[in-house]
Amino acid sequence: MTPTEVKTRCSHKILLYLLILLGTIIVGCANSSQEAQGNSKLSPLNIIGDVDEVLQVASFRDFTPLETIQHRDMQIEAIALEALLQRAEPFSVDYEILFIGDDGLSALLTNEDLSQCYLTYNLENGWEAINFNHPISSNVKNISDIVVIAAELPLGKGFTIIDTSANLRSFSVGELYQQGYLVVSTLRGRASIEKDGK
Repeated sequence: MTPTEVKTRCSHKILLYLLILLGTIIVGCANSSQEAQGNSKLSPLNIIGDVDEVLQVASFRDFTPLETIQHRDMQIEAIALEALLQRAEPFSVDYEILFIGDDGLSALLTNEDLSQCYLTYNLENGWEAINFNHPISSNVKNISDIVVIAAELPLGKGFTIIDTSANLRSFSVGELYQQGYLVVSTLRGRASIEKDGK
């Protein structure tokens, strides 16, 4: 075998290895892109408060058809917020929506115009609200909970403080979340009575 043939054969092997490496990189990038668009499990998003059906959104693809919107000079897939909230069945026609971020930041909107309100998910910002018809401060990132706060509460759906003569104040679950109250069970000791040494 001549030196030229050896060089050619080595060049072909190197080219073959580079093509295999390039193919592996492309497949890996495609899988990462699909995960970012929601084909994998996401951080759960909870729809809670004054709703008949508490929702936990664990998969972006559960909400089809997704809408394609233009945001930050990119085409992205998003869930229409109004459609998502209707699945949770709010207690009243008029309500407010409280977005709560993992970092404690929150934003409050009314449901008067949700036609241009969306939720999207990406690896950098987690669940993100994109609200074209509301102030930019309502575009909360890394949302963990969306709380619905009903304007009118059906009988028996709230927490009422009473005294012997009247109902003093009623709170809805959504109002309690809005004010920062959480319902948490805490076991503190054990109640027991000893009688006759038992």
